[in-house]
Amino acid sequence: MTSSALPDGQIGPSLSANDRRVNMHLRMLFENACRITEPFFDPNRGWSTAHLTLYAQQVLREAYPELSLQDIAILFSGVQSFHITSLNKHRGGS
Repeated sequence: MTSSALPDGQIGPSLSANDRRVNMHLRMLFENACRITEPFFDPNRGWSTAHLTLYAQQVLREAYPELSLQDIAILFSGVQSFHITSLNKHRGGS
């Protein structure tokens, strides 16, 4: 996969003809979705021992009201995976 400039000047993936991934409209939202949900995955935030990830999903619903519940679930799953992976890398885990 190579990178190409998106209309707003961001760098994004360029898909090949044999790319099997779908939901391109969600891929275009992914970077912003990660940015707006980042505080909810911060291990230093929360109420006592409760995590705030439930609120991250609510923020996605509010930010993208045009998306179906299934699309929100798919986007949230990707965002959650991204943040957990980033947190593990930051901590030095795998």
